[in-house]
Amino acid sequence: MTYHSKNVDNIKNLAVSILSEMFNAKEHLILDMKSRKHNIIHAKRFLIYYLHKALHVKHLHMNKYIKNIDHSTSVYHVKKFSELLEFDKDTIRDYTIFVNHLENNTNVENIDLLISELKYLRMKSEILLDKFEKIELDAEKLRKHNI
Repeated sequence: MTYHSKNVDNIKNLAVSILSEMFNAKEHLILDMKSRKHNIIHAKRFLIYYLHKALHVKHLHMNKYIKNIDHSTSVYHVKKFSELLEFDKDTIRDYTIFVNHLENNTNVENIDLLISELKYLRMKSEILLDKFEKIELDAEKLRKHNI
C-alpha cells in the first residue's frame, strides 16, 4: 500500500514530535542528517525505518522527508534497525512505545496505516518466536551432545 505524500508528511510530523520527546532531541535535528549525537541518530533511525517499512517510502525518496539523506544511508539505517529489532530488548520496547504513541495520536483517516503496522508487528513477532524456538532446539541438542 502506498500513501499519499500529504498523509506521509502528517504522520511524519507526528512521528518526529513523539521521537523528539522519547529521545530528548530537537525536531529539526531529527529531520537533518548533520548531527552525529547518539540520541538524535537513534531517533532518526526509528523515523527512517518507520517511513520505509510502515509508510512504504522508497529509499530514493527518503530525502523528501529528511534533509541531506541519500538512499544508501537510508538503506543502512533500515538494515541496522531491523537487526536491532531482532534481538535488542530496549529497541523492541522503545519501538513498541513509539508505535503505540503514534496509534493513540493518529486519527481514523489513517486506519489503513495502523492495520498495516499491526500486521507488520505481528509478522515480526512470529519471526522472533520462530527464531527463539530454533535457538531452544539447538541449545537442547548441544546439551544432549555434551552430556
